[in-house]
Amino acid sequence: MIKAKSVIVIVLSSILISAVILLTIFGLSFYIGWKERESGRVHRERMSEINAKMYAQYINLTGLEAKYGSKNFSKDKHLLEGTVENTGYRTLTALEIKVSFLNASGEVIHTEILHPLKTPAPSAVSTIADLALFTIGKETPIMPRSSVKFVHIMEEQREKDIVSPIKDKKYSTNPNEWSGKFRNDITNIRF
Repeated sequence: MIKAKSVIVIVLSSILISAVILLTIFGLSFYIGWKERESGRVHRERMSEINAKMYAQYINLTGLEAKYGSKNFSKDKHLLEGTVENTGYRTLTALEIKVSFLNASGEVIHTEILHPLKTPAPSAVSTIADLALFTIGKETPIMPRSSVKFVHIMEEQREKDIVSPIKDKKYSTNPNEWSGKFRNDITNIRF
């Protein structure tokens, strides 16, 4: 006959072994799911970069201008405004452009990352629906052979060598200051 102590040890051991097995299975399934999501994210990023290299010839960035904001949401902020044109054959659902500010000798002194297809900032007479779209940051697709205007609030507001020429509209030959010229690179595209 089995003693009561032995039965308790057997039951507790069985429960402990079952718990360890269940936690191991749960942990493994969680890890595999996380790795799949991470792999999918890396794949989407790589595809966006490849798309940018292949399709960049169909994207035109025109009218790019740095301004000092004076109205509504842009008051006292430095802005980049322009138009993105899709001259290609595919609808773009996301677009990322790296804009570099150049000094007089053509060296990059500041970089901004633009997402020009994000919902534009609301005007003074926006509806609640417009405000909701703005706050969630949806990207509006751009159809083939169409264009969209954008306004981007510059992230670095304290960079004196960049903002002084924007505010004063005077471009210097000082090697540390912005010369009024840009270089832009399409870095990510999603269809």
